[in-house]
Amino acid sequence: MAAITLPNDYQYVLLAATSTFFVNSFHGLLTGRKRKAAAIKYPITYATTEQADKDPKAYAFNCGMHNPQIAFEQDLEQYDL
Repeated sequence: MAAITLPNDYQYVLLAATSTFFVNSFHGLLTGRKRKAAAIKYPITYATTEQADKDPKAYAFNCGMHNPQIAFEQDLEQYDL
């Protein structure tokens, strides 16, 4: 049976990779709260411009939705998925 040898500092790589799960979960929690407050139903990704202009909660949802979207796209680029 072959043994796998990892460098001593490999724990930091694993920590960085697993921390993205917690960051994404936190983003999802915050965005879910903003979605509920703005009364924007699934599968709508963003509030329309008209909704965001009229309702500050819808505008806050759009701002809150933008951040996890960017983080998710960067995760895909980072891991070449």
